Amino acid sequence: NKKDYFEIAEENNAGDFSKVLDWTNDIMNREDQDMNYLKERIYKDTNPRFNQALKLWTERKPIFIYPDFKASELNASYSPVKDEKYGGVLLFNSYPDRYGRTVYTSLNKDVVSHETGHAMLDILRPDIYKEPRYQTQAIHESFGHLTCLFYHLSVVENRFKVLKETKGDLSVTSFLT
Repeated sequence: NKKDYFEIAEENNAGDFSKVLDWTNDIMNREDQDMNYLKERIYKDTNPRFNQALKLWTERKPIFIYPDFKASELNASYSPVKDEKYGGVLLFNSYPDRYGRTVYTSLNKDVVSHETGHAMLDILRPDIYKEPRYQTQAIHESFGHLTCLFYHLSVVENRFKVLKETKGDLSVTSFLT
């Protein structure tokens, strides 16, 4: 029952970027499961704000991914677009490291899940992205961070790995921190 919520730019000789598409779709499909759980078990169509969020979620447009976006900034980003076909765009830059090898931000699960978190929040609350206050922008950033964290914790092996690394004490530094 998985859906594809993303379309990816085809790049000539840029390498295999199927991972970024798999990761973004996996994150959105997990969110779909959560939304359906909330709808069926908790809200049961009684909460108007949830119903509006669910409507925005289910009627969203696909998000376009550029896995090898050439830019001057060494970063990745999400931005909404005013386009009839797409609901947003994820740009993953590539850049040469100090040894001259190309580093692709789209091949880093942390970066992909963080930027996908921005896209998810923008679908549910598009007004937050446009808000100019620093506090509201900080909420957007923290949502990206939490999406990354929850994505890693949704993988069973990662939960065991963090428990092993920390000996059960989650206040100890691990790969998650």
